[in-house]
Amino acid sequence: MKQTLFIAMLCGSMLAFAQQTTDGWDIEAYTWAEKPEPETREWVKSLEEAVIKSTTLLQYRYEDEDVAFYELSHRRIWIGNEKTIESYNKLYVPVMEDGALRIQARVLQPNGAVINLDEEDIQEGKDEDDNTYQYFALDGIQVGSVVEYLFLTKGMPSFYGSRYTLQRDAPVYDLTFELVTPGNLLFKTKSYNGLRQAVYDTILEEQNRFFIHQDTLPKFEAQPQAYERAHMAYVLFALDRNLYNGLRDMSSFGNAASRIYNNLLVDVNSKVEKGFKRILAESGMEDESELERKIAAIEGYLKEEFFVQNAASTAAMVDVEQILKNKVMNEIGCLRLYTSLFTYAGIENELVLTTDRSSTPFDPDFENNLFLREDLIYFPEAKVFIAPTKQLSRMGCFDPDLRHTQALFVSGIDLGEGMQGIGEVKYIPPQVIEENKSELTVNWVLGADGDLGNIAVERKTYGQQSGTNQTVAPYVQEEKMDEFKKGVLKWMYPEVEFEEYEIENLAPKGFPYVPLVVRTHFTDEVYTEPGATSTVIKVGDIIGPQAEMYLTDSVRTLPVNHGFPRWYHREIIITVPDGYVLKNTESLTMQVRSEEEDPTMNFTCNYTYNNNVLHIVIDEWYKEGEYPASQFETYRAVINAAADFNKKYLLLEAL
Repeated sequence: MKQTLFIAMLCGSMLAFAQQTTDGWDIEAYTWAEKPEPETREWVKSLEEAVIKSTTLLQYRYEDEDVAFYELSHRRIWIGNEKTIESYNKLYVPVMEDGALRIQARVLQPNGAVINLDEEDIQEGKDEDDNTYQYFALDGIQVGSVVEYLFLTKGMPSFYGSRYTLQRDAPVYDLTFELVTPGNLLFKTKSYNGLRQAVYDTILEEQNRFFIHQDTLPKFEAQPQAYERAHMAYVLFALDRNLYNGLRDMSSFGNAASRIYNNLLVDVNSKVEKGFKRILAESGMEDESELERKIAAIEGYLKEEFFVQNAASTAAMVDVEQILKNKVMNEIGCLRLYTSLFTYAGIENELVLTTDRSSTPFDPDFENNLFLREDLIYFPEAKVFIAPTKQLSRMGCFDPDLRHTQALFVSGIDLGEGMQGIGEVKYIPPQVIEENKSELTVNWVLGADGDLGNIAVERKTYGQQSGTNQTVAPYVQEEKMDEFKKGVLKWMYPEVEFEEYEIENLAPKGFPYVPLVVRTHFTDEVYTEPGATSTVIKVGDIIGPQAEMYLTDSVRTLPVNHGFPRWYHREIIITVPDGYVLKNTESLTMQVRSEEEDPTMNFTCNYTYNNNVLHIVIDEWYKEGEYPASQFETYRAVINAAADFNKKYLLLEAL
């Protein structure tokens, strides 16, 4: 969800008291020491890198009947090895609307010499969004140096939810964070992941000041398959009250729900109604008997016929009548179209606002609009979700990081004065493994007397297991379609040259109920190795390459995230020619699973060998998308069981 929906919150009453004294704490008065101090602590000097001073100052203040926002960053970095030198050879100034007011940098070398940044060395560049940024290279950095920089920038204020991450991949010492606002604008703050809670300063009379001081913030240790940003130390803050006009709970979920609901209301005039009737007829929803399929039909039609652009909220982008005509909209226009169309069709729906849990997890106890950046629509009767603004997603199959989290569900209620929006925090559950199933069937007829055998493969994938192959297919250029199709096969059998193959349902229609089906056949040359007395059958490779998680020296502290719940069902049927026998079949039996009564993760392999037919059945599943650190070793064992199966082989010998 983009910030656009919250612009209505910036009402004139909040800025009505712009003319106030400017006396008091001023961010522009902050300076660094005239002469930098060398680092003398031996325990710091033994480190590869350390932030020996980290100061972040933020100030909201009235200027010309508006509110300006200033940010100051002051860092001193210990450089302990050559690799760290490379990290600080070039520094970038944060991009803000009004640019940098002050850029200072210097290097204190081990011999005490100080090299200051020359203003002529500051360069400008543009990012992919055409925003101008500044950067510069620092000369003279050596092992044992202290790099110091100070940036003061000015930009647009954010009132209803901001985050500052204060932890790094190096230890931080002498950490200071300060937030200063005008006396009438009272913010609230909350710290996460080991960062101290901000303290309110009662000394300032005309301003509000929150501050954090922490002597040590340990180095953040990244770990495989863990959400780093979600677990780093950070602070959130948001506007809570305007003491001059008495407004309270200004960043609350309730206020957001009311405003957003009103912003999405649509006047269904005759032209809009005509367009809605056409969509409902052409979508095929009226041919469906189940509500869930009706919703899927409408969503599929809209995503094939209408397109979402990252554009400003002009009338053409948000007015439903114009959207129906031009078939182009921005995110707000998309939400207005979807919610009003489903309501017109008599299908109850609720707007759902949440946050990406891989970055800033939803905290229902700290209400602010930063948690309302991602949008879904929920259908209470069918108990399903869709992601309307994500063109390639379909019902239930959207970013799994928007599941297994809390969210604000927004609906309308008639309180006697027309419909009004209300919000309730509820849970978005993860999918179940049956929704994301992969079924692999391999029929392998071994050759005799040195002849090659033949392998026939059929693979069906449902839901997230199909990735975006089915929904992206219509956008693949015709001349690249054959390459695209082979890519669907190649990830599993990278060494095979496919001459013949068949792919069914490589289209969005019916997704995610209709599986993507791949059929192909090839000789077993890649999967056999003839020897003097036997032939090695590489049965483990036939399921495709499997990931392996290796042991590390560090203790696991972060949860394991692997996307979405999933299930792999594999059957391998090997027909042995007369006069031959397969050996080493007993090595195929495997079972690795979690210890719950109803295991949440599992890898099992069993087989039967009768009448020259070896039938192998493998089931691997993960019922959760996230596992606690306490289950990491079990998770690693299950993942590695699949990789261990890759190493399995059989021996074909003549009787």
